[in-house]
Amino acid sequence: MQTDENINGLKGWLIVVLLGIIISLVTTFYSMMANFFPIFTNNYWDILTQPGSSAYHPLWGPTLIFEIIGHIIFCIFCVILICLFFMKHFRFPMTYIAFRIIIVLYSTADLILVNLIPAASEANSMQPAAQLGKSILGAGIWITYMVSSNRVQNTFIKKEVPNTNISST
Repeated sequence: MQTDENINGLKGWLIVVLLGIIISLVTTFYSMMANFFPIFTNNYWDILTQPGSSAYHPLWGPTLIFEIIGHIIFCIFCVILICLFFMKHFRFPMTYIAFRIIIVLYSTADLILVNLIPAASEANSMQPAAQLGKSILGAGIWITYMVSSNRVQNTFIKKEVPNTNISST
């Protein structure tokens, strides 16, 4: 049987955490390309945000910008988390906890914004609420794991950043 000090390394449930971050990165990037790229290439932005158009609502512009910025931030966050994970950096657990909390806050704000736009709330009746529920459940599970796991406490202990400075003397 392993003692608490011997439970370390990038294995066990940490592999599930890593897979979750990678899947989040891929799905968020794909969602950005599939959902937001056409808005700008197919002239939907003008249809949704120009007063007088049939689909206009004053909150379409701010909501779409909020969602695009959120997706970009999530992609950047995922890349940072992956780097911290493989470096076994001591900041990984708290950064991951912040990431999970930000996802819940983002999902809540997105749900509120989408429900303020009648056409969007009718088209996506349960999707934002389901996303919020998944976010809260995931945050509860993984924040608890990050705080209470011996493996997390014993693995993410490195404080230094590898020197990548290449210089010839």
